[in-house]
Amino acid sequence: MIIVTGILKLQKTRFYGKDKIKNETAQKVAVKTLKGILTLLHPYTPFITEEIWSFFRNKDDQDLIVSPWINAQEFTPDKDALHSFDIIKSTVSAIRMIRSKMNVPTNKRSDIIIRKGKQFESIIHDYSDIIKSLGSVDNITFSNDKEKPEKSATVVTHQMEIFVPLEGLIDFEIEISRLSKRLNELDKHVISIKQKLSNKNFVDRAPKEIVSHEKQKLDDMLVEYNLVKQNLDILI
Repeated sequence: MIIVTGILKLQKTRFYGKDKIKNETAQKVAVKTLKGILTLLHPYTPFITEEIWSFFRNKDDQDLIVSPWINAQEFTPDKDALHSFDIIKSTVSAIRMIRSKMNVPTNKRSDIIIRKGKQFESIIHDYSDIIKSLGSVDNITFSNDKEKPEKSATVVTHQMEIFVPLEGLIDFEIEISRLSKRLNELDKHVISIKQKLSNKNFVDRAPKEIVSHEKQKLDDMLVEYNLVKQNLDILI
């Protein structure tokens, strides 16, 4: 069912879009894919799959129990489509990651500025509806400016620099206070663990799993410390 949910989430922009051809194509592909999934799941969950099948079957379709499984030889991978999908997936993931890191409310839509991404401009333009819907984006702009947009968070994917201007999306004073507080907390924890691990008596006498746990905890905190510091630097 996770697969089904993923398909529907990706295609919903076309299910409800104004482009009739894309709308019909998305529906046909989704139905064919779902029917294929149902045939694979049927041996494990026969009753529920048979019930769902009744809503998708054509009048010429057999009962699900005797319907053939998906034949991989019927499909020829579309390398261009797979490449485009990878670009779009990475772009949406990058935007969501920035918004999450910077604590941008989910109900606020942002703009994005893409630098060094001219080679992907046509792909992003063709699938802009998906990026805007899944990434909570209003406007997508490509730029050649050498200067980083002011007060913007940055992430790099496929050698593209994606900037999310934060002005109007977050309260800078609150976020600076929140991040500064967390940075101070992490600094104290890191100092404490380093002192513990530099204590020869502790390292020699404590069980190995305890020492290993403390080392892993230190590594995790250092990673978080660097991320929080980067985010704070953006806002100051």
